[in-house]
Amino acid sequence: MKRAGLAEIKRAVAEAIDLVKTKQGDATVILVGGGVIIPEDDDTPGVGRLLRPEHYEVANAVGAAIGKISGSVDTIGVPGLKTVDEQIEEAKRLAINRCIAAGGTRETAEVVEVDVVPISYVMNGATRLTVRAVSDLAEHECLGLPDDGDCHVPRARSSEPTVPVMSTWQPGADGAIKGSAQQVTQDIDLETYRPDLRGDLWYISDTDLQFLQLGTGVLGVGSCGEPYPTYIACQQELRKGKEITVRRQGSIEDLSVVLVGGFMGSPTVYLERIPGDEDAIWAVLRVAGLSSFDAIIANEIGGMNAFESLLAASRLGKSTLDTDCVARAYPYLWQTVRCLNDVRVTPAAVGDGTSNILETSRDAFQAEDLLRAACTDLGSLAGICTNPISGSEARTLPPNSFSYVRHVSKGFTRGSVTVAPLTEASIDDTPFLEAGSAASSLFVEFENENLCAVQKQPGGEDQVLAVYPDLITFLDRANGAPLGVSDYKFGLRVNVIALRAPPIWATERGLRMGGPKASGLNMEYSPVTIGEYVPPKSVWELF
Repeated sequence: MKRAGLAEIKRAVAEAIDLVKTKQGDATVILVGGGVIIPEDDDTPGVGRLLRPEHYEVANAVGAAIGKISGSVDTIGVPGLKTVDEQIEEAKRLAINRCIAAGGTRETAEVVEVDVVPISYVMNGATRLTVRAVSDLAEHECLGLPDDGDCHVPRARSSEPTVPVMSTWQPGADGAIKGSAQQVTQDIDLETYRPDLRGDLWYISDTDLQFLQLGTGVLGVGSCGEPYPTYIACQQELRKGKEITVRRQGSIEDLSVVLVGGFMGSPTVYLERIPGDEDAIWAVLRVAGLSSFDAIIANEIGGMNAFESLLAASRLGKSTLDTDCVARAYPYLWQTVRCLNDVRVTPAAVGDGTSNILETSRDAFQAEDLLRAACTDLGSLAGICTNPISGSEARTLPPNSFSYVRHVSKGFTRGSVTVAPLTEASIDDTPFLEAGSAASSLFVEFENENLCAVQKQPGGEDQVLAVYPDLITFLDRANGAPLGVSDYKFGLRVNVIALRAPPIWATERGLRMGGPKASGLNMEYSPVTIGEYVPPKSVWELF
């Protein structure tokens, strides 16, 4: 029993160390606290050297006594008059100044963290810069305070009563680090819950929004980050008493006017301001000579754009049709089923309170370039509305998109991520995964969306497990939520899944516009499953 207990302690320590590591390789670990006497110095996985400093038993108390002052900067840098390197240096100086203003000394100030992350879906080279500086606490005379030992700083006291905050901790989480913001706000009996269906309309509830948040994130295949901001916006619409409805795709009449709406630009910018969806919609209606419309379709069902179509339709008193233009997420405007069917994108408009209208274009590729440039001029985020379509055409688009994501839930940055297999002990509560060999890893290349998943075996041949246009998605092992490429970081525990793309993207033209070659990959497409593709059923069929 003693040996088993020590083995479990070693496993837990090794896993905790791996969670906080910032890079691969063995780490030098400093152990403090009363439990330091338990771990041994040899063969702890991921540890090259274990150190026990003097007075390690009381290190926490000592650390609290010598804690340092910090200052940080979190900003967006755009190359222009200053290069990114010059802006990083400026951010360092600002972080140090903020550290000193908070009570630190300039003599001991140092920069301890610099994080540079390119912003996706922007064309101007924008980069998110995060810098943190620390220093020792200044003496009283350095702060201009009397050296009388009285360091009391008066604080304003609020007359508001203290409001208890409900804990979101869930039993069984095992202290796992989450890479997503998704949270379960209430317990729902999934076996008995039924969507609110009234005729051809599906009235979206708060619970439905949670389903859609997860499902659209999965079909977002890493793009757009989490749909959490747009989920919150839809939630607020319900709080205000507004109705959000999804209309059965087959119920739309032939001559109905259907608009395709959403947003274009960077999801990162969305965190700071909202796009002008309604402005773009009314601009297109004016150019097309229309006074009204009957429904809205999402640009893409993957990611935040699905929620944007729900928001726009609700605010304008309409419904969102249970379909979309892509059946997943794609980065370009011309990567849609409409463009596969040679339907024009223009007239189209982008808006952010004002409108930029593109009445005509040579083709969808030129429309993408012109609208993307207008979006960049508007700050890399704008609402977008493209050429209205008829109800008869809307019925030819991918079927039951919102129903599918509900069911699933039960500028351009390119990069890659390597996923190491979990140990057998780490996946004992994940029965649907099989651990690879200890030396194998999963290499995933992405360009906003995840493009391919390749299993790499040292000394062996690489095996392509999934590739564009099949859907490759990272799920946060802590809570099952989908992760966007901006969430990827060393130490996250993830599950990687692949879903088969709809048949239209597996045709010769579909692969030419949305397959491996379209994303610059030198590999052939092979579907992740060999069975026959089954179209998703609508909520009206399921319930």
